Amino acid sequence: MDGVGGGAERVLADVTSGLAELGHCVLILTYDRPNGKSFYPLDSSINRISLSIGSSGQSSTVCETLQRMLAMRRSIAEINPDIVVGFMHSMFIPLGLALAGTRIPVIASEHIGMEHYKYHPLEYLLLQLTPYLTKKIIVISEKLRNGFNGHLKKDMTVISNPVCVPKISAGDRVDSNSSQKVILAVGRLVPQKDQKTLIDAYAMLADDFPGWNLRIFGDGELQTDLEAQIKKIALEERIQLSSTTPDIGKEYLSAQIFVVPSLYESFGLATAEALVYGLPAVGFADCSGTNEVIKHDKNGVLVQGEQRVVALADGLRRLMSSSALRKRLGDAGPDSMADFSKKKICDKWEKLLQEL
Repeated sequence: MDGVGGGAERVLADVTSGLAELGHCVLILTYDRPNGKSFYPLDSSINRISLSIGSSGQSSTVCETLQRMLAMRRSIAEINPDIVVGFMHSMFIPLGLALAGTRIPVIASEHIGMEHYKYHPLEYLLLQLTPYLTKKIIVISEKLRNGFNGHLKKDMTVISNPVCVPKISAGDRVDSNSSQKVILAVGRLVPQKDQKTLIDAYAMLADDFPGWNLRIFGDGELQTDLEAQIKKIALEERIQLSSTTPDIGKEYLSAQIFVVPSLYESFGLATAEALVYGLPAVGFADCSGTNEVIKHDKNGVLVQGEQRVVALADGLRRLMSSSALRKRLGDAGPDSMADFSKKKICDKWEKLLQEL
């Protein structure tokens, strides 16, 4: 929770804070160092337990994993909670094993789908243990649930990610008709997010739209490659790569278009947030997650075609060329995300916790 922020960390912060606001006693256990500060704000009533075993930002060794499991079992047994929720398979599988025989119920909160496991067969094999270790598996969409086999699906319940509604006043947003405009992308710099395609698509448009710049927020393994790509096409002054920021709301308010070039998404939290902020969004029609939050020609534009770069460039061009279209789609964004409000999602979590 103290490192660079990601989608699952953001959801954990929002859900735990929401449950604390409803009056529940919430503790968060992580592998972080003691006395750290959460990247995303937490409710002041939430207590934290930091095991400080290994590095939470790197893959763990077998020895570290065993140490963590023993430490988790000891710490959780002392607390004796009513229920424990493990966020992400990298936590809920060792957590379930660690608490075997304790009678403390465990919920698994899965945030990724089969697209990930196709490239990680060992992780998928371990995932098959989940029904034996947990009372319930939470997934964030029905489409995600349908991608898993029947052995896992029978124990799965859908609770979507919450999308927090910002308090925006008339003077907070940058005028969509301003001379300098921004296309915004938010996501880890990894192959799944496919920022390479986005940069190539923007390069096709840069000369025709000199008043538009591209800003990409994220951290990851491809940063050096993307920097080299930008330098090769000589667009260093027009394309900005920035690290993840906890104040991403400021960036949503400063942009005119949100773009998500991902190959696949489990939910598309950043896209949903952009829509709540009133940004028209562009993404791929065949991208799971993205196609669940972007409704074509209602709150954004979904593109398709064998040539991804050309398709994305065409979709961006359509929005960049029309302030009226941007306004129509952007105005529809907040209402289209009403079912994902923090209150509605935390009410679903509370109901599930009470049932178990």
